[in-house]
Amino acid sequence: MPKPTSVLISLAIIVLGLVYFSEIIFPLIFATVGCLTLAPWVRSLKKKMPDILGVFIGLLTPMSVIILLGFGYYLAISGVISDLPDLSDQANEIVDDAGDSVESTIGMNVPSFQEMKRQSKDLLVSGSSILTDTFSAFSGLLSFLALIPVYMFFILRSEQNWIRFLQMRFDPYRAQREMVKLKLCSEKLLAYYKGLSIIIIIVAIMNTAGLYLIGVPHSITLGTFSALLIVIPYVGVFIGGVLPVIIAIVTGETYATGLYVIGWYALVQFLEGNIITPKLLGNMVDLNPLSLIVFMLIGGSVGGILGIFLAAPILLVIKVYLSYSSGYRSWSSLLGN
Repeated sequence: MPKPTSVLISLAIIVLGLVYFSEIIFPLIFATVGCLTLAPWVRSLKKKMPDILGVFIGLLTPMSVIILLGFGYYLAISGVISDLPDLSDQANEIVDDAGDSVESTIGMNVPSFQEMKRQSKDLLVSGSSILTDTFSAFSGLLSFLALIPVYMFFILRSEQNWIRFLQMRFDPYRAQREMVKLKLCSEKLLAYYKGLSIIIIIVAIMNTAGLYLIGVPHSITLGTFSALLIVIPYVGVFIGGVLPVIIAIVTGETYATGLYVIGWYALVQFLEGNIITPKLLGNMVDLNPLSLIVFMLIGGSVGGILGIFLAAPILLVIKVYLSYSSGYRSWSSLLGN
């Protein structure tokens, strides 16, 4: 069978497997990406202590941080959601006052303001759903991925078995080449997640500072929420900016408050996309924006939020392997920025 044909058949089998067995395959993919990312650190821990203890500490530390941050953010999000009914009442008062002013000016009733009142309430309801749906999705994701730490523990625990498998499966040169690929994948994934974490912190600080100075309530929660959505490249910041804009319009002294938030978010997005991200990630995460967006759409259609979240790291791994294949090196260049 010609090589291109076999590759296409393999890709078709993989896609079908992801569609029909996603509950099994996606946690395994997530665990594999996590193991590649943590492998250098776990390996260093295993040199200082027994293997099983090094693996346990290597997994427990990031898990503890994620759980603590997630719980704290759950409390913060709950506070925002509990205030949304009051904000809805404020929105109705704003529309009523505007309607009274117009009616007194032109001397006639304006029925369209009742429609505006209904729409303002719907906007806040949709804003609430953005928060609740996003948090519910991540909560469901966490419960769905409960087996990931178990998978990661056994994969990292049996690292030597994987090395022996490569040595037995391939000739010494090919086995060494495969280990070089895995090492390069680990380096790129670690650089990606380190850089992404720093970018999220910087953007969260900038968002929070801007919302606080503008006078938007819950500035820390809303600013951090917007920053976390950077994990969805290119579109996450726009999704995260919807609710702060709505709340700014409702709670601000003038309607211009919403425009201030839009302007500030546009500035942050410009700085993040053109200065912060290129400076922190640079050539270590060299992905073509178009290929990443297409891969995100494919991942989202197959695996939902998890597929979108895994799009960039999986594409990084694919690019590394393509770059080492003489027949497909041109595809690696095409995926690059």
